[in-house]
Amino acid sequence: MTDRRRLIVMRHAKAEPFAPSDHARPLTYRGIASARDVGDHLRDGGLAPDYAIVSSALRTRQTWEALVETASITGCSSGTSDSAR
Repeated sequence: MTDRRRLIVMRHAKAEPFAPSDHARPLTYRGIASARDVGDHLRDGGLAPDYAIVSSALRTRQTWEALVETASITGCSSGTSDSAR
C-alpha cells in the first residue's frame, strides 16, 4: 500500500465561559492564539487536511478559521456536523 492516510482529531481552542448559549461561546484571545499555533504546526509539518468536519458551534468555527488562515490551507473541503453531540 503506497497511499498513507492520516486522521487528525482536535478539540476547539479555549472559549469564553459564558454566552447566551453554549453554542454561542466565542474563543478567548488565548484560544485564537492557540488555534494559530496549531496552524503553524500543521504548516511546518507539511500537514494539510483534504476534508474537515467542524461543529456549527461558534468556538469550533473560529478555531477552524484561525487554523486555516495561519496554515494557509487551500483546497480543503469542510462540512458542518453536529450529529456527534
